Order: sequence, then C-alpha cells, then structure tokens
Amino acid sequence: MAEADREIARRLLHHRQHFAREEGKAQKLEAEARSIRMRIGAEKARADQGLPNPDVCPDCWVLHGKTVTVVPRVSPKHDKYDRWGCPGCGWHFDVLMR
Repeated sequence: MAEADREIARRLLHHRQHFAREEGKAQKLEAEARSIRMRIGAEKARADQGLPNPDVCPDCWVLHGKTVTVVPRVSPKHDKYDRWGCPGCGWHFDVLMR
C-alpha cells in the first residue's frame, strides 16, 4: 500500500503545481484586464470631453491623448473634394468643395 500512497501523493502534488501555474496565468490576465480597462476609461473620457480644438485629429486625441493638428492634403478627386489629414497617424477625410 505504501507504493499506492506515494503514487497518490505524487498525483496530488502534480495537481497542486498545475493549479499554481493556472493561478499565475489568471493573475497575469487579471492585471492585463485592469490595464485595458484603465486605458479604455481614459479614451472614453477624452471622447466624452470632445476635441480640445476643432482642427485636432480625433484618433490621435482619443486613442493617445495627443493634440495633432490636421493639415490640407491632396485628394484623388481634387476637383471636387478637399482632403484633410493627420500627419501623426495618417487618418484623413474628404470634404466636398463649395
């Protein structure tokens, strides 16, 4: 019976080690989730606040808290549209010319 007791003890130790590893993974995931929630909270607050200036790139502002001013670009349909773009992230939009 001593052999069986050793095998059972070895198996229980295996389970405890497995649980310790899984618990470590869960703690890491929880820390990552807290970090993501904090980042999202800051981004939502900036989106709710609105742009600090009307000519600031919304992507740079909301996602990174940077106030990068959009600048004129050349639109592929330059005879009908004006293009504005962000030199920071490359986001752009076209506005119908008046």
